[in-house]
Amino acid sequence: MDMNAGPWNFFWLQFIQGFAVNITFLPMVTTMMSYIKAEDMPYASALYGSVRNIGSSVGISFVAIMLDRRNQFHQVRLGEQVLRQNIHCPIESHCMALLYRDLLAQANLMSLLDLFRIFGIVLIAISWVPLVIKRPPHDT
Repeated sequence: MDMNAGPWNFFWLQFIQGFAVNITFLPMVTTMMSYIKAEDMPYASALYGSVRNIGSSVGISFVAIMLDRRNQFHQVRLGEQVLRQNIHCPIESHCMALLYRDLLAQANLMSLLDLFRIFGIVLIAISWVPLVIKRPPHDT
């Protein structure tokens, strides 16, 4: 993956992600709700919605923090490599600004790929969970 990636480079990744979300959350919600009695269903549904919203807020915050930290890490590492190259560029020229812009773009792409790998590993690690969930009782 490089900076010239277009929408079709991400199509199958998005397709797989959508499929994975459906096969992950549907069994989880179905199993959770199957243990709830009919009269308690409104309360359980409201509680599930609240927990899901809080969890997504915490998750988004976590991703934002991790993205920022990885971005800073890659920016420092790429900056060290640029300094080692001993590029002769007058400070007044635009070449330093262009070089820094490209460095930021590369650091951003690298940090996004890091998070993609981390979340892929986590999802593969928990993909067995729907297979081991006990079948709900039929009398509820």
